[in-house]
Amino acid sequence: GRRRAEGALLGIAIFVLSFLPMTNMLFPIGTLVAERLLYMPSVGFLVFCTCFLHSETRLWTTALRAAVGVSLLGVLALWWVLCYRRVSDWRTVESITLVDGLTQLRSTRTQFNLANVYMQQARMDEALIAYQRANNLDPQERDAMPLYHAGQILMYRGQYVEAEQYLHKAVSGFFSPLVLHEEEVWHDYGLALWHVGRKLEAAQNFQNAIITNPVFPKGYNNLGCALVMLGLNNQPQSQQLVQDGLKALEQAVTLASGTPLYWRNAAALLSLAGDQQAALGA
Repeated sequence: GRRRAEGALLGIAIFVLSFLPMTNMLFPIGTLVAERLLYMPSVGFLVFCTCFLHSETRLWTTALRAAVGVSLLGVLALWWVLCYRRVSDWRTVESITLVDGLTQLRSTRTQFNLANVYMQQARMDEALIAYQRANNLDPQERDAMPLYHAGQILMYRGQYVEAEQYLHKAVSGFFSPLVLHEEEVWHDYGLALWHVGRKLEAAQNFQNAIITNPVFPKGYNNLGCALVMLGLNNQPQSQQLVQDGLKALEQAVTLASGTPLYWRNAAALLSLAGDQQAALGA
C-alpha cells in the first residue's frame, strides 16, 4: 500500500513540476505549450493512473474489472485513431499549419502561422484575412509581426492609407529581431508615409532604418530619393537636402553595386539635380 501511494505521489509530482512551468503562469519561458512539451507531464499522469487502478481493482468484482478493461481498450482504440489522424496532419510543416489554423480560430499564433503559409503560397487575400484575425485576437496589439505583414500586403495592393495605419502600429509593437529585422519595419512604414503624402515623415523613417542598420542599401536608396525630391520641390529649392540625398544614393550603390535599380535612381536624380555629366557616368 505504501509503495503504491508513493508511486501515485511521484506521478502527481512529475505531472505538476513538468507541466506548471510550461503554462507561462509562474514566469515566461519563451515558448508555447506544444505537443512535444507534454511528454513528461503525460508520464506523470500515466504513473498516477497505473498506481491508482492497481490499488482500487483489488476491491472490484470480476464483472466490474471486465467492464473497466473493455472501456480502457475502447479508450486505447480511440487514442490510436486520433494519433493516426494527427500523424497524417504532420506530413509537412504546411499541412500541420493549415490544419491547426483552420480549426484553432481563437489562437493568435496559429492564425499568424496560417497567414505566413498563405503568404508563401501567394494567396494574399487569405493571408490578409488571417493576419487581421490574429490582430483582432490581440486587442492590445502587442505583437508587431501580424501588423507588419498585413501592412505589407495592403501596400502591395495599393491601399496605402490602411497600410500606413497598420505599419504605424507595427513600429510601436514588439517583435523578435531573430525573425524580423527592425530596419525593414521602419523602411516599409516610410514607404507607406510617402505614398500618403507625408513625405518629410517618410524621410525620417528611412533615416531610422539606416540608423538601425548602417549597412542597409535599400534604406539609403529610398532615403536618397526622398531627400532629393524634397529638396527639389521645396520653395526655394534646398540644395542641402539634394546633396544629402545624393550622398545617400552614393552609399546605396557602394553597398550594393550589383543592383541596377540603385544606379538608375542615381542617374535619374543626378539629372534632375542638374549634374548631367555625373548622370551619364552613373
